[in-house]
Amino acid sequence: MSYTANVEGKLIVKGKATTYELELGPWGPIPKRNKLRVGLATFNPIRRGDVVCLTLKRGALGVNWYYIRAWQRGDSSGLGQPLR
Repeated sequence: MSYTANVEGKLIVKGKATTYELELGPWGPIPKRNKLRVGLATFNPIRRGDVVCLTLKRGALGVNWYYIRAWQRGDSSGLGQPLR
């Protein structure tokens, strides 16, 4: 299944390793704000207010996982709705 989510913020977390996180608004089965760790090449061009397109997959042992497959500038009127 594919969904869209608004990017509500960006975080750089420094520790033993630096990680890059996008704060996403609610989408699909995720009913509240959540974070998605991404690589630097994905993190840099995306801005607060952009829309990301996420694909949700069912993994081994029933554990769901998701990834960003695309993004666009601006707001999404179909926030949290499956893409057709």
